[in-house]
This record gives sequence, C-alpha cells and structure tokens, in this order.
Amino acid sequence: MSEQSVTPTAPAMIDVFAAAGAPTQYFSGSQLQKRYSISTSTFGRWRQDDCPHKLPEPRFGSGKSARWALEDIVEWENAKKQSHVA
Repeated sequence: MSEQSVTPTAPAMIDVFAAAGAPTQYFSGSQLQKRYSISTSTFGRWRQDDCPHKLPEPRFGSGKSARWALEDIVEWENAKKQSHVA
C-alpha cells in the first residue's frame, strides 16, 4: 500500500473575502451610469452632498478609480424606493 500525501488546500481568495463579509461585486462610475441610464453630469450631481439622490460613498478609490459595493448600491436603491412610498 502506498501512502498518498494529502496537502491541505487553502481556501480560494473569494472564500476568504466572503467569510469576512466582503462584498462580492464592485461597480465603477461608468457601470453605475449605464445601470441607471444617466449622463456623466447627472452622476456627478448624484455624488454631491446636497443631492436628494446622493449615492453612497465609494468603498475605495476616488475619481475614475472609485468603486461602489453592490450591497451598498442595493441598500441605496431600496431606501430610495421606500422614500417614494412614504
């Protein structure tokens, strides 16, 4: 009988991040513009503090490298829906 070496496999990086509660997907500004069919100027207004449709802050980056987490966007969308119902 030959002994087989059993090498424990490290969890995939995505599993480590998911276990830590990290979001599974990020959006760039241009992806959000496409998602909502809005122009660059409207997107810029939605990022301003005095806008009633203010987007959540990006999780990381700034300018063109800013990235928004899917769960933050979904939470923001749900809050907008509830504010229209009330």
